Amino acid sequence: MLSPLTIAEVTGNSHSWRELCERNYIGGVWKFTREGYGFDIYDPADSTVIATVPLSTHRDIAEAEAAAVRALPIWNEYSSADRAHIVDTALEDLANRIDEVAIVVSRDTGLPLPFARDDTLASINAARLRLATESGPNACVNGVIGQILSWSNPLQTCVETLCQDMAAGDTVIVRPSIKAPLSPVFFADALDQAGAAGGVFNLVQGTGTDAGMALTRQTGLKRLDFHGSRAAAAMVSLAPKRNGIPLHTHFRNIRTVDLEDADDLDATVEDLMTRCLCHGARPGFGGLVANVEASLLPAFSDIMRSGFGACRYDDRSGTNHTVGPYIAEKYRNEAEALAESYQTNGAVQICQTQSPDEKTYRMGWFGAARVIHDINHNILLNPDHPNGPLIVVREIR
Repeated sequence: MLSPLTIAEVTGNSHSWRELCERNYIGGVWKFTREGYGFDIYDPADSTVIATVPLSTHRDIAEAEAAAVRALPIWNEYSSADRAHIVDTALEDLANRIDEVAIVVSRDTGLPLPFARDDTLASINAARLRLATESGPNACVNGVIGQILSWSNPLQTCVETLCQDMAAGDTVIVRPSIKAPLSPVFFADALDQAGAAGGVFNLVQGTGTDAGMALTRQTGLKRLDFHGSRAAAAMVSLAPKRNGIPLHTHFRNIRTVDLEDADDLDATVEDLMTRCLCHGARPGFGGLVANVEASLLPAFSDIMRSGFGACRYDDRSGTNHTVGPYIAEKYRNEAEALAESYQTNGAVQICQTQSPDEKTYRMGWFGAARVIHDINHNILLNPDHPNGPLIVVREIR
């Protein structure tokens, strides 16, 4: 059982964690942005300010690239075993602090706390296993990797996608989404404490239109990773394509589950409910569709009603919510409007979680999770829309 940690307990009396959040991490140094502007980060559960991050510009991105380039020969003087050991030590530190890390992931993204802990720890353990079994000489030319992250558990994405690269000798520049920028601070701090050479991992905060687009225009990158919508990727791709830099895109996708066997009913429904409640706070989630055999639909609906009836928005600690909120109010409003339009056009709601009380709804960005029967098979989910905690159910024909 997780202890009811709060942000205050994570930061400690020295407020060191808050101080790190207020700075970029460039060239092994925690520093304020050149322009000196900051941006408040709100908890989507209750709209309280939990930290402030810098609003960086192209100057900060250029400084980070220069630091990453300088670090390349230094980092590659380390043996591959030493590099892997440093990255593994950082991951071990994250694992040892997982309860603290999970609190920040949860309050930063809205991912329910138990899943924030389990998802992040699973990624850490998997990355450590890959380091132990797959590390070795890098067959490719080492270089600087740029990474633009979405708000969906960015720490998990960093851990899953960058550890092998750093162990192989690459250096990185990470620009988290301004909507959820806090958890990668833990990774930067862990790598710093583990002894990574300054400039191996650079963390630059800021908006997509400023820091994000500035990173896309850097000409010295080995590759650019982009996590976000397809529409944004079309803009992001212009500069890398012009500069001959490979762009690796990671989009949200619709998950479709076929349920035809009664033996799989309980486990499949539980998995669907978990994915629904976490919705967009998990990387890659774009929506859920369940194709259900007609004979199983009554039992499926009963299990859903029972499971969603037990959901709550928060416990007395205010941090252990099991229903994930949206990252912003406008996305909740868009998702609710979409769900209502589906029902207007003939879909039938099977069940939903309890609605938030008036204060919770006003102060945070919670919305009810819903299960909707698409009787006419005419709902077409767009993975880049805020589909939210919604399961679209169709009878298998």
